[in-house]
Amino acid sequence: MDDGFRLIVRLPSLSDEEQVELSKRLTELFAQMGETPPELVIHRSAMSSEGD
Repeated sequence: MDDGFRLIVRLPSLSDEEQVELSKRLTELFAQMGETPPELVIHRSAMSSEGD
């Protein structure tokens, strides 16, 4: 019964404080639209080159 989605972002330079702020703003934005906010998954380690 999954009525939401997962948002996966790769932001290697994101600080802990910025991660909290991003999550908060995303939740507020979806609340304004009356939608369930996505699960936010942030990868802070740079991945090996996968051909950008």
